[in-house]
Amino acid sequence: MNYRITIVSGILLCSGIMAYAQDIEEIVRPYADGIVEEAAFEFLDEKSGERILITDNLGIRQALVIESEYLHWRYTSALVYDGLRELGEELDEESYANFGKTAFEFFFKNKAYYEKVKEQGYSIEGLENFVRFKGVWNDGAQMAALVEVYEADQRMEYMEYMQEVADYYIDYAKDELESQSRINIDQIYTKGVFMARLGRLTGESKYFDYCVNEVLKMHRLLQDPLTGLYDQYYYPELDVTNRIKWLRGMGWAAIGLVNILSDLPEDHPGYARVLGIYREM
Repeated sequence: MNYRITIVSGILLCSGIMAYAQDIEEIVRPYADGIVEEAAFEFLDEKSGERILITDNLGIRQALVIESEYLHWRYTSALVYDGLRELGEELDEESYANFGKTAFEFFFKNKAYYEKVKEQGYSIEGLENFVRFKGVWNDGAQMAALVEVYEADQRMEYMEYMQEVADYYIDYAKDELESQSRINIDQIYTKGVFMARLGRLTGESKYFDYCVNEVLKMHRLLQDPLTGLYDQYYYPELDVTNRIKWLRGMGWAAIGLVNILSDLPEDHPGYARVLGIYREM
């Protein structure tokens, strides 16, 4: 059963209650067009005002930024890539469908330069979390989007990066409750969805196992038994939650679970339990 849904898919679904298909397209297209038109795949040197398209042989610059927030290495951008990809497929609009693909080409084309900048103690605004691996939120969401891009553009550097992030997550999980100051409900998406998709891509059960364990852990630690809702944070050191019912966090959990169920094999030992948690919501 295909449970997958993204932000844009959700907009389309909800809008369908109030409008015909043509009206939905008229609502959504201006937002998608605005994202595509705003995104400039270039760097701006804030000191000189120079715009830089190619970093090959470029010397170290201390004031480079990426102006478009949609091209920042953050979890929010990853959702945009996923949503535009699905919208592009639905509307047969190549500029939407390939937006994420172009973004990852831009990131990895400039990866060597960014590593050189970091070695000198500088950064590039918008790429602070790139080549970091420890970004539970940003790397996980970006990798979930990259799995979908990789299926159409199978670059070895993409797979190597995804596996490095996945290996970090698996190793990190061994002592997560001891090493992390807090655990957020949105990690169901930012880690779970990536690992479920990587399991689907590679066929390796360890990624599905990790994903299921992540869902069960979040459910156990963060669900309020009185309301059935999830609290925002769990603090391992205190063994308590913050008791705040975070609506956006419930959204993260919901979108995470439907994406996970789309990729988790129905014969996996944890499938029924994850499906049960989804239905409880």
